Amino acid sequence: MKTVDFIYDVVSPASYLAWTQIPTLLPLGHVALKPVFLGGLMKLAGNVPPGTVPAKGAYFKIDWGRYARRYGVVMRWPEPFPMNTANAMRLIVACPEEKRMGLTDEFFQRVWTAGEDITSPEVLRAALLAQGLDVEPLLAAMGSDAIKAELMARTEAEAKRGAFGAPTFFVGDDMFFGNDRLDFVREALAA
Repeated sequence: MKTVDFIYDVVSPASYLAWTQIPTLLPLGHVALKPVFLGGLMKLAGNVPPGTVPAKGAYFKIDWGRYARRYGVVMRWPEPFPMNTANAMRLIVACPEEKRMGLTDEFFQRVWTAGEDITSPEVLRAALLAQGLDVEPLLAAMGSDAIKAELMARTEAEAKRGAFGAPTFFVGDDMFFGNDRLDFVREALAA
């Protein structure tokens, strides 16, 4: 069975939309979660967020709404947006790997269906509790130099592979960018 690497940050609306479709990939292959800090990845790649170009940002907001309707999922824009997800992504890196899928889903749901502010310490704590995780050690790890360095190293590694935004998928050496490339990801997994 092939593996698809899923490079993501919970701040990314396109990553959220792709996340909602991950179950459709599971019959075709293993999904390896590759959390990154999107702001750092874009900086390393020389990319800018769509919202920095007003017309592009307005268009993408409409287009992502279309995808949410197509996928039959709730998508509610959080306030504030964009937000700094460094702490949330550090928590994903710090949590035990077998719990990473659950915490990722928890954060995506809180940001994109509940519209919560993931920068809030209370929201982070509530998400960890909801997933049955040991809160205090994870919060301590989140602020540690080791976890900060690990998230940065993961981000740099994905930039070196060619990722410039999120979501990015790799099946072997083949890269696919965006939630609108899932058909190509499925084809690569099935080949």
